[in-house]
Amino acid sequence: MFWKIRWFITAVVLTLAVALTVFLGVGLVAAPGAMPVIPALGRDAPGRVLPGAVLKEENRYLCGDVELVYQAPVSADMLGSDLKDLRRKYSEADGWSVEINDGKLVVLRKNVEGFCGQHSLYRHLGIHRDRLAVFQGPLGFDQRILRVEEKKKVEDLPRTLREKLYKSREFDRLPAEEKSSLRRDLEFIDEASLNSVLENLDEMPNQVKNN
Repeated sequence: MFWKIRWFITAVVLTLAVALTVFLGVGLVAAPGAMPVIPALGRDAPGRVLPGAVLKEENRYLCGDVELVYQAPVSADMLGSDLKDLRRKYSEADGWSVEINDGKLVVLRKNVEGFCGQHSLYRHLGIHRDRLAVFQGPLGFDQRILRVEEKKKVEDLPRTLREKLYKSREFDRLPAEEKSSLRRDLEFIDEASLNSVLENLDEMPNQVKNN
């Protein structure tokens, strides 16, 4: 009886040794792609558009305002795309920025070289070549000059106004309180409000302007 048990244990050990040798031999000879792969659970491809994702298209204006122009489920041809795919189609050179959030939200944002509807009506005063100038948009955005008041030299303006105009050149660096103060005097919600202030400047006597 004892020799039968011993023989059985020896047979099991030999079988396991042969199986292990065969497995290792296949691993050394076979190409890496032929090796068995254990799938990783819960790991989606990073940055890819997944089924059920939502697409948002937005416009970003010079004034910093963002306007939602379109929102709907992504189209079928966008599924599976990654950031590189989308950035080839919506390039930065054309003014686009692209985001994919957790594969479930795609944001296409277009940079618009203009102001939003409300801020396009805004006007503010500034300086252009030592003359008083009128700019479109809120204070701090001097990209668009509407006109230059050639007869209004900055040095001839009232001292308080001169100081505010010079300070407005560094608007982005100023603390919030100073920005608010400048907006009250240099920023206007429309052309009519601006023209009213300019007319008052013309009516000021010279001795007041130079003080």
